[in-house]
Amino acid sequence: ARVNVAWMMAGSSGRCSRTGASIDHRREVIDWVNTKEADVAFLYRTAGDWEATLAESGAPYQIVPVTVSDESFGTPLVLIRHNAVAEPLPPAPGADLTVAITNETATAVFIAIAVPAPTSTSQTAHRAERFEAVNAASRVIDGPTVITGNLETTRWSHAFGLMSEGLTNTEDGFGYAATWPSYDWPLVGGYTGLPVDHAVYRGAITVPYRIVGPDLGSSHRPLLFDVSPASD
Repeated sequence: ARVNVAWMMAGSSGRCSRTGASIDHRREVIDWVNTKEADVAFLYRTAGDWEATLAESGAPYQIVPVTVSDESFGTPLVLIRHNAVAEPLPPAPGADLTVAITNETATAVFIAIAVPAPTSTSQTAHRAERFEAVNAASRVIDGPTVITGNLETTRWSHAFGLMSEGLTNTEDGFGYAATWPSYDWPLVGGYTGLPVDHAVYRGAITVPYRIVGPDLGSSHRPLLFDVSPASD
């Protein structure tokens, strides 16, 4: 058994159509999540009527009524596939939301967080405090735990080290996985960018599958990964 997880910044990147009208990407996001058969999807900076879009799409998902902390950056949304079970939990210290996901025999606690890029010394210090608090919270949760989100930093930074100390990076073994920006740099040829969206974990977990998805209208590309129980 496994839990297939999609993480993405689902809000508009501000790009417009040729007519100057804003483009609604909700259906595009849901169709991609459904095509990948994600058991759970963490969508950030959401806007618009996702309930109506889900109903129109016919995709087998429902919105999980999670509790979101006051520090949440934008409006997060958690979608759960009908064959999985979600247990909303109080947000872990420093996190935006926490939820336990069970699919068949696989169960894991997911801690989600997205932070704005700091623009001052005080904001940098506050981000470090949140990262340390989330890391500490993951140590006292019973069972496999995953921290996922947009950290606005790469794995080589001091800030990422605060978040990931003692945890395993799902990126290990899968190569460079840039998620920002979602579009190609002009004249470069091929997609380039920075890996600022992450998933790290502790506990008896293996990650047999991990990809960065396509441009779905946000400024970040989505992250998709499997969480499976580790063999004894």
